[in-house]
Amino acid sequence: MRRLLLLGLLFVALPALAESDALEKRAHHLAEQIRCMVCQGQSINESDADLAKDLNALIREQIKMGWSDEQILDYLSVRYGDFILFKPPFASYTWLLWCGPLFLLSGGVLLIYNYWRRQR
Repeated sequence: MRRLLLLGLLFVALPALAESDALEKRAHHLAEQIRCMVCQGQSINESDADLAKDLNALIREQIKMGWSDEQILDYLSVRYGDFILFKPPFASYTWLLWCGPLFLLSGGVLLIYNYWRRQR
């Protein structure tokens, strides 16, 4: 009888364990996209700062409330600014951040080409 009861409890607990595992994976994935505002070079998963721990807890709460990943990232972006995201959105005020490396690379190629052409 006890074995049947334990087996029944196990079958009831398994979906909850699977759900918590999925929640943890999703929270971990989201936390990797968020920059620690204290450390600035680490994600909130890697950071030991109190703010990072609070943000991790906030993400887990919002997931439990049914928020989508986009809603969570938008909420954090509005609250802390786009700097909190490791991949900021392409906007009029971030175009230099996204296009700057291309401009520098193009300029370098042009300089090398002009130097090579003058040497001939």
